[in-house]
Amino acid sequence: MILEAMFPRAAVSFESFPPPPTDDWWYGPVGGPSTSGVRVSEQSALAVSAVFASVRLLSTGVGTIPQKVYRRLDEDRKDLATEHPLYRVLHRRPNVWQVPAQYYELLMVHCLLRGNFFARIVLTGPGKVDQLVPLHPDRMKIEQLPTGRLRYHYSPPMGEPETLSQDEVHHVRGLSLDGVVGVSVLTYARNTIGLASAQQTHGAALFKNGSIPPFFLSSPNKMNSDAIKEFRQNWKGMHGGADNAHNPPVFDNGMEAKALGITNEDSQWLESRKFEAEEIARFFGIPPHKIAILDKATFSNIEHQAIEYVTDALLPWITLIEQCEVRDLFDEDDDFFPEFLIENRLRGDTASRYNAYSVGIKSRFLLPNEARARENLNPLEDGDEFPETPGVTGKDSQEKPDEDDDAPPTPPPPPGQDPKAKSQEAFALLLDDAAERIAAAEIRGLESRADKAAEDRDRWNTWAGEFYGRHREYAVKTLAPIALAWFRAAAVQVDVEQVARLWCRSSLDELVDAEDVPQLLAAWHDTLSSGLASELKRSFFDVDQIPKDP
Repeated sequence: MILEAMFPRAAVSFESFPPPPTDDWWYGPVGGPSTSGVRVSEQSALAVSAVFASVRLLSTGVGTIPQKVYRRLDEDRKDLATEHPLYRVLHRRPNVWQVPAQYYELLMVHCLLRGNFFARIVLTGPGKVDQLVPLHPDRMKIEQLPTGRLRYHYSPPMGEPETLSQDEVHHVRGLSLDGVVGVSVLTYARNTIGLASAQQTHGAALFKNGSIPPFFLSSPNKMNSDAIKEFRQNWKGMHGGADNAHNPPVFDNGMEAKALGITNEDSQWLESRKFEAEEIARFFGIPPHKIAILDKATFSNIEHQAIEYVTDALLPWITLIEQCEVRDLFDEDDDFFPEFLIENRLRGDTASRYNAYSVGIKSRFLLPNEARARENLNPLEDGDEFPETPGVTGKDSQEKPDEDDDAPPTPPPPPGQDPKAKSQEAFALLLDDAAERIAAAEIRGLESRADKAAEDRDRWNTWAGEFYGRHREYAVKTLAPIALAWFRAAAVQVDVEQVARLWCRSSLDELVDAEDVPQLLAAWHDTLSSGLASELKRSFFDVDQIPKDP
């Protein structure tokens, strides 16, 4: 009985304990106890909607992004390598029974719930990978050799245990404490998931038993069972059904209606369930709005939150998978590499995209067919050349046409047709969009802890300083592509590091001096984006007026 309590696995007889080493009992999921008393395993965790939604979002998010293989031509150029054997494996068919979406979904599920993903590398010849066959992480044991290389001991469901070298296994490990074995999210989220599961079970049992009635009836006179039964029947006849919902009750013999003091709202049961869902989302790195927690999501920022989901939740996993594939599957000295096509997930709204394409084509760093490819459109016949502009001809965009000494001088463009002025109009739209995204991220990040400012202002000011250190990096990352395009279009170099630093310092100073932080942030909803847009345009279009960093 003690063993059964410690190891609650069905279909195991403890009369001859322990089972044989090849018994499936050793490789089934082991649930760990949580403080709430609920045993948390992979299966019980997935029964919690927030866990299931987080795992589903990350696994299908990675699984639906296509991956291709490229050949590196030089430092800045690459070419699609459809002839490489791994192109077929990674892009079309990882193994004989899985398509890429299923393979990468399983990879993510194993990494999220077990901390590790393993696949046997099946070769058809030296260096020619034919299949990647997933191996269940519960059946794998890792040994690190004195040389630093790894050795894998795998026990298949059928057959004898086998030992595999590092060259025979493709291993993707999640967060790791020793650099060898990844740790499962469930290991550290056990108490949170256990509490959420207990709340879910409590709610189901509550409604199974008819929930808690909102009031009870009290009589000073003792009523026998027949009288109680007759009263209940009369009550249902008078107040049962939608048509009788507003009939006022009439009591006699001193009977009173008294409200029960315990309700779901009073005990904050619903609020606690929502908090646990947010906690689970934090463990998995999922923005709350992606699992239907929409308290802080609005129509004005939902697009930017969707982009942040890709950059902050999906991109770290995608980068990890790509690097592990390079290590395990590609020759160290060749110029081939895999890459997930994540650009489509980062696209903004239609107007912003088209304006950006227009700027890129006019600035001659984006070909028309490259823009069409990003929109999943077929190429144009002449789309691999820049359109001709005054003073620039054909492919030789860097060569000026022959000058004729006898030719009259080229007249200046008519008023309102200055190319630089037209470029400024296009770039102004990009800066407006960037300012909106940066300001939305700034306000959203500060509002997440604005209520703490009144409790300990010094501590909150310290946190705000750390926040702006991270936010400055986000602003630089957002502005850098626009600054590069502006440099190519107008030969004007903008120091976006300085622009972001000055902006963040100004905002932080205003926050530190504010008496009421939530009130200031509420006002920023109407002013911050436009103020930042003005500063950006001044920095881009009037460089001499940029304030110097003191």
